[in-house]
Amino acid sequence: MYTHKNCLLHFTGWGVWDYKGGVRAGAANTRVGFGALGAPTNIFGISPETIETLASDELFNKAREKIPSIPVAVLPGNYVPVRCKPPFCNPFVHNTAFGVDVEPGDDVLFDGGLDFPLPLAPSGVGVRIPVSGGVSVGTDPLLITYGHGMGPVEPPNFKSAAERKEDKEERRLIPSKKNLVNRQ
Repeated sequence: MYTHKNCLLHFTGWGVWDYKGGVRAGAANTRVGFGALGAPTNIFGISPETIETLASDELFNKAREKIPSIPVAVLPGNYVPVRCKPPFCNPFVHNTAFGVDVEPGDDVLFDGGLDFPLPLAPSGVGVRIPVSGGVSVGTDPLLITYGHGMGPVEPPNFKSAAERKEDKEERRLIPSKKNLVNRQ
């Protein structure tokens, strides 16, 4: 509920007396927030050879030191379980985190205000008296956050070029079920 009113009265010899006031009352809505994070991540598909090259590049590492860390995820309660420095995060650290934030909406609020002039002398000389305030009553939001870090791990499908070539050769040499059926 919200109401706002203005009242203008003209006083001869002094000027216009204008009163303003408003009242707002109501209840907040229920709000639920949820977030989760699962890693390791290697979203750019960086190969082991590339990581090795970048790690040994002195210029790259000096430039990376100047870059601020950025959050990988921001969960409820402003919980940041993992930060990384661009252009890539450490794919060898596994993190799991989640957060739940529930604000039940049982808060009751009342907010109001008055604003009126107080005449002090003729010709509209006066002082404005603003009075306002608010009350909000209710329970605190429920906030649960959890984070777990495990390391070191190897992300899925993280193989060097030689390992990928070797796997391809092995797959080529292993007869598939389709080929076995055709031979019989």
